[in-house]
Amino acid sequence: MNLERHIINSIKQQNNISDKDVEIYEFGLHLLILKLFHISCILFIGYVGREFFKVILFLLLYSTFRKYAGGYHSQTHIGCLGISIISTICFIVFLKITLPEFVYRCMWVISAGIIWILAPQDTENRRLNNSEIRYFRKKSKNIVCIYSIICLLLYAIISKIILGVFIIQGIMLLAAHIEKQLCKEKNNFEDSLF
Repeated sequence: MNLERHIINSIKQQNNISDKDVEIYEFGLHLLILKLFHISCILFIGYVGREFFKVILFLLLYSTFRKYAGGYHSQTHIGCLGISIISTICFIVFLKITLPEFVYRCMWVISAGIIWILAPQDTENRRLNNSEIRYFRKKSKNIVCIYSIICLLLYAIISKIILGVFIIQGIMLLAAHIEKQLCKEKNNFEDSLF
């Protein structure tokens, strides 16, 4: 018996769930457990990489950004976890390297520009209508401005973390944009065959 079913059966025995709702609760609990595992893996990587608190801050800033800007989404939970692990490792490596100030500024301008132009990106499972696109675009641009101001005010403390958020978000938006373009080309090609 898996963990979700055991927990749901315990709640069901206390008469807190009707029989018809059991499947819904199992699904929700399954997603919650996956999310907790996902976050635990990321925090573990932060701990092993000796950047635990910076990874927590990265998670908070990035998840806020991602909510409005969107970006690439894997088709599977394993793929999602893999992308998150790779992104976290790249973020930690980025924190540990030292580059000339000019390079950091170029990275900032490029990643902020990508976000400014491409956000928001919808997905196959979550299409955005025009009013949602306007709303999420405005929110994404506001976040770029707010994070930039915070970075300028707290430069020595947080700038590299926010730059890491911008870079990862920019990459995810580019990946989603490229994937969407490839799907359009594939669909156009398939339509031309008929």
